Amino acid sequence: MKSLVSHFALLLCVLISPIPCVAAENAASLSHSSTPKLVFDAHVDCIGRVLDRGDDLSDPSCGGQVDIPKWRAGHVNIVWVAVWVDPRRYPGDLAFHRATALIEAIRNEVKKHSRDLALCRSAQECARVAREGKIAIILGLEGGAPLLDSPDLVSYFAKAGIRRITLTWRGNLSWAGSSQELNQSAVRTPRGLTETGLEILRKMNELGVVVDLSHASDLTAVQAMQFSKKPVIFSHSNARSLCNHPRNVSDALLRQLKENGGVIGVNFHSKFLRRPSIGDEITGKSAATIDDVVRHIEHIRDVAGIDHIGIGSDWDGDIVPARGLEDASKLPALFEALRAKGFTDDEIDKIAGRNFLRVLAENELP
Repeated sequence: MKSLVSHFALLLCVLISPIPCVAAENAASLSHSSTPKLVFDAHVDCIGRVLDRGDDLSDPSCGGQVDIPKWRAGHVNIVWVAVWVDPRRYPGDLAFHRATALIEAIRNEVKKHSRDLALCRSAQECARVAREGKIAIILGLEGGAPLLDSPDLVSYFAKAGIRRITLTWRGNLSWAGSSQELNQSAVRTPRGLTETGLEILRKMNELGVVVDLSHASDLTAVQAMQFSKKPVIFSHSNARSLCNHPRNVSDALLRQLKENGGVIGVNFHSKFLRRPSIGDEITGKSAATIDDVVRHIEHIRDVAGIDHIGIGSDWDGDIVPARGLEDASKLPALFEALRAKGFTDDEIDKIAGRNFLRVLAENELP
């Protein structure tokens, strides 16, 4: 798997850079701008408000944490948009229909703003769109409920443009275990993957759909990384050893992720960065700061390595973001904070986007 990392590092150098590729040892001598050329946010939840409230992604007055002006200000040029279905509101077959409606909504939004946005399916498309000065939009299904327990529906969603599936959301599915119960007050019942779950993973590998383990139980994550023939991701999770929350990832899983060749996207939600005090819970204010985000990145680097870290903000996902990262326009502050901690430009480029783009490329069909 490590040889694949080197192979795709060369490929991505060709894809994203307008200048000739150079050896890794000479990369530090290149002159870099203060913001990476490629900024890839691997988890954003904006499309629900577009469909339900009629929000326009060109209008910052809608109050979202992301929109086209904020992405532009933050130099974000690739966004993995979550097609999230709440199984409490859309049980059974309704989950499938809700997912298809969300996909249609993002397609319409991209078409409406074609000067700024482009819908993409491949790493090469994403890199080309970013070079052209647009924002690449790729689709991911958050939670496997719309699959209706059917491996065959993986094919349907892949044809519809879905490039990753987050196996679970809150609550166990019949074929995969979640890190949290649907009712957060309920006692958690750890579960892993069933034969149907393994068949769904097999189908995802065959079709080039990335396996996403954010929200999955530890057992589901262990089994998925053992079974998957392709690198997996945790699109929007943090380090559990720094913030003991079931949505975060243990050091053992981080080490397994390194062996798998995958990437974890650091989540900006305060509750996943630092345990809140009672006062924070009452006021709803963020206990976490941008420094906490940097701490999680440093820890993941120390455990899994620099090739396995990315950004998965979870903006617009009903989060209380870390202070200093209130919306997408603030993202350059994170790169400056990393520089202040001694991260090199090449390391920041990997965190900002190259690592996730590599995994997307490695999952694609030959």
